[in-house]
Amino acid sequence: MRSRGFTAVELLVVIIIMAILLMLAVVNVRSTQISARDNDRSVDVESIALAFESYYNADHSGYTKTYPGTSDLADGQDALTYLKEHVHDNSLRAPGANSGDPISLVMATNNQPASGVTPAPTIKTYVYQPIANDGSLCSSYQTPCRKFFIYYKLESATTDCPAPTNLCTYTSKNQ
Repeated sequence: MRSRGFTAVELLVVIIIMAILLMLAVVNVRSTQISARDNDRSVDVESIALAFESYYNADHSGYTKTYPGTSDLADGQDALTYLKEHVHDNSLRAPGANSGDPISLVMATNNQPASGVTPAPTIKTYVYQPIANDGSLCSSYQTPCRKFFIYYKLESATTDCPAPTNLCTYTSKNQ
């Protein structure tokens, strides 16, 4: 009996099995990449929050301890630039700076909770919301900012950032 090679059915079965394995590998890699980017976002927010805490604990020449308010920023200035200038922390970087996509930290324009904060956080924009003692949005040194929230969005839902919005909130340590 002579062997003439593989039959068309055998080749088709092998190709289908390889396609299934390749598809499973791609899905696993994408899931891992999403998880890694979400982890980077969480670490970035913690770093930014630490810089705000350093600002709060710094000596402000007789002023009450406060977080920066919304009007403390120059027109159009990114909050990260402000922090770098006032905290003098050169390790502070824009979230996702290594990924090539510009991501920024912007100031909230209202004192609504995460789902209603303006501008809405995205996976490329974090929203900083300073709050005064009375619960209003804090604007400057005239009304000291006693706490802050940083809102950010993840690509996948977690227990801290539930679906369908995947919005997370980081709350200041000093309240």
